Amino acid sequence: MAEAEIKQDTLDIETEAKNDSVKMEKCNPFDKLDEYILESIFIFSKNPELSKISMGLFRISHYTPTQVKYLIKNVYSKKQFSQSIFCSKYPKLAKKEELVIELVRNGIDIHEGRKSSIYNRIFMYKMNKALNVMLQLFKKVKIAYIPDILKRMNTT
Repeated sequence: MAEAEIKQDTLDIETEAKNDSVKMEKCNPFDKLDEYILESIFIFSKNPELSKISMGLFRISHYTPTQVKYLIKNVYSKKQFSQSIFCSKYPKLAKKEELVIELVRNGIDIHEGRKSSIYNRIFMYKMNKALNVMLQLFKKVKIAYIPDILKRMNTT
């Protein structure tokens, strides 16, 4: 009877060891890093596919301010050609209205990128809120018409 208990205890210990090793294998070192470091890794890696490595990177990569920083650093700092490739490769990001609004607020040129420009995407994907934000950036200026005769009189 004592031998049976010892064998059972041994089996229990082996089972616990296997469970612990499975838990250790599932523990990703990226999950131990804080959000700021994960955000920096994601932005400076220049590789959006990196978000598939860990849940922490996945969450960070889907956070709109992180996406804005990534796009400003890696896409909008490059030639227009890279912008059109990025928008065609990642259509969900191209259609994300919150992202477009934040890019406009951060001063990105809305005409940059030809067909993939923010201006074209706003109308293509019917982003009404983004259009409203874009229009609010422009100020009304009173323009007074001064005939040429008055201009000549003021200069002489």
